[in-house]
Amino acid sequence: MGAEEWICFSEGMLLHISRGRTTTRPSIPHNAAYVKLTTAQQPFVEFFIPSTSWQTLQPRLDRTDGVTYFAGNAAGDFEASDEDSVNPVTWGSFAGKEIITPTIIEKESFRAWLEEAFGTWREWQRVYPPQSATARMLRGVREDVWLVNVIHHRYVERNALWELLLGE
Repeated sequence: MGAEEWICFSEGMLLHISRGRTTTRPSIPHNAAYVKLTTAQQPFVEFFIPSTSWQTLQPRLDRTDGVTYFAGNAAGDFEASDEDSVNPVTWGSFAGKEIITPTIIEKESFRAWLEEAFGTWREWQRVYPPQSATARMLRGVREDVWLVNVIHHRYVERNALWELLLGE
C-alpha cells in the first residue's frame, strides 16, 4: 500500500495491521533446512472503523466473492462472513513435504484478540483523569468503533484488497 492509499484509507479508520500479498518466494537460506522452503501470503488487513463506516463497508464485503471478514465491537457485537472459516494467510512448503500453515485467522483467535484490543483502549483511557477531554474522547472512540479483519482470498490479484476497501 502506497502513501496515497494510506492517506485515503486512514480517514476515519485506524489501521492496526496490514499484510500485502506475495505469491511464492524462496526463503533466504539460514541453514540447510530452509534452502528448499517457499512461502506465500495472501493479503489481509485489520483496522478500527467507526460504526457508521462499518455499516457502509459491511454490505460491500458481503457482495464480494473471495473475501472473509470478522468484526466486533466493545459492546460484544460480533459479525463474520463465515464464522466457521479457518483462513490461512501465510504458508510455506518444503520441497517434497506437506504445506505448512503457520498463520491462520479464524473466529476464536479473532474474538480473543478483539477482547484484548478493546481492553487496551480501556486501559489507555484509565491513564487520564476520568473527566478529562482525552479520557472522554478515548471512551467515545472505544464505544463507537468496530475492530475489523478482512482477508482477500484472490491474492494473485495484486491490489484487489485495497480496491475493495477504497471503493475503487
